[in-house]
Amino acid sequence: DYRFNKIDQHSLSISAFGPYESDLSPDSTRINIGSVYASVFFKDTSGFHFEAGGRWNHHSLYGNNATFTLNPFYLINGKQKIYVNISSAFNAPSLYQLFTPFYGNLSLQPEQALNYEAGADLFFSSNFEFRITAFARKVKHVIAFTSKYVNFDKQNDKGGEIEFTYTPLSSLKLTGYYSYEAGQLTTQNSVTKSDTSYNNLFKRPKNSFGISAGYQITPALFVQLQSKYVGKRMDIFFNDITSAQEQLWLKGYNLLDFYAAYNWKQKITLFLNLKNITDAHYVETTGYATRGFNFTTGLSFNL
Repeated sequence: DYRFNKIDQHSLSISAFGPYESDLSPDSTRINIGSVYASVFFKDTSGFHFEAGGRWNHHSLYGNNATFTLNPFYLINGKQKIYVNISSAFNAPSLYQLFTPFYGNLSLQPEQALNYEAGADLFFSSNFEFRITAFARKVKHVIAFTSKYVNFDKQNDKGGEIEFTYTPLSSLKLTGYYSYEAGQLTTQNSVTKSDTSYNNLFKRPKNSFGISAGYQITPALFVQLQSKYVGKRMDIFFNDITSAQEQLWLKGYNLLDFYAAYNWKQKITLFLNLKNITDAHYVETTGYATRGFNFTTGLSFNL
């Protein structure tokens, strides 16, 4: 795999300070990266499987680096699956992050990550499926934006998810999930040389869960009720009065939706989708409105 990138950019800024123009020439703003990768898969009749892969990269600015992935898993009776995944990652800065006037930084280092994941897919019976997974991710030289693009020391994330599907009747299907995610960014103070850590997963809730029930009332009529909860999360916004970035916590919210569809002779389908039935008031992004109760309805034809 070989990739070549360059920028040809002209910028014009007009403000109270007067017009300002800048250019990025493709002659000086270019990078290329070449890579070779391979994978191997081992399958044993006893149920043990193993997949391994590797990639070697050569970057015109950052030289040589290598990444890998290891994925052993075990199948029990051909259905139950237990797996582990360990992998590394390399993410080079973009041309914009490197070269753009004012904000670019030619001293940026590429991000390097190590990922761990483990989980299981379990079938307790023909009508009950359960899945659980957990992950941890460690990233060095995190690329972030302050007054320009910079590298922070490290980022540590962790989380997990539980999902289930239950079919007590052939016409009734229940599904649900719970998700947990947490992350922490660490950077060193240039003056005191001490480490500072804080939560930086903006707009991402630590806890969220949902459940849905779908029922095939008749061969032609299907209905579904869904409920989703999104926990509190941190947002960041620009304060026009203080001319500074500020953080605040957004409240958690719950949404209730309903869907129904009537299918006539496999040719015409009449559907109704009710969103946010309880007219919950919530904020996803500070300063932007979200929809209250709303619906869509219509017909679809299959010729």
